Amino acid sequence: MTLPHRMIGSPLDIDPSPEHRAALEESRADRRQFERADITDGPHHVLVDERQTGKTHLSMRWLLAAPDGVTRVLIVPSAQMADHLRREYDLRPRDQRIISVDQLRRQGGGHAGVEYGIDETVEVLTRLLGLRTSPRLLSVCTATDWQA
Repeated sequence: MTLPHRMIGSPLDIDPSPEHRAALEESRADRRQFERADITDGPHHVLVDERQTGKTHLSMRWLLAAPDGVTRVLIVPSAQMADHLRREYDLRPRDQRIISVDQLRRQGGGHAGVEYGIDETVEVLTRLLGLRTSPRLLSVCTATDWQA
């Protein structure tokens, strides 16, 4: 089987399988009986494009548009990038809504109830995982229809 050059979207759209689709429908029917309606899986947004196309700008718009009562944090690769974004968006110098991956480690990881975004995902994962080279990013996550 030959894979497409870019795989972005539902696996059933990229590699259609009638058998898998039927099994998925059966699984969805079973899950509806047991899952809580207030729990959602997966990302709300995935931004993919070339350099300098506005991905970070959209990430900052997401961060700054947090609804009342929602805490959002954007994780970036370095303290220098965090400082740059704070200056560029006229935020306080130590605004904790933008943190570096090292700062995340120092604070012992994330906090419950916080919505986290990651800018420069490959760089952040390379640092978090202690990899010597950047990974080929293959992100597998769950998303409902309204998230896709």
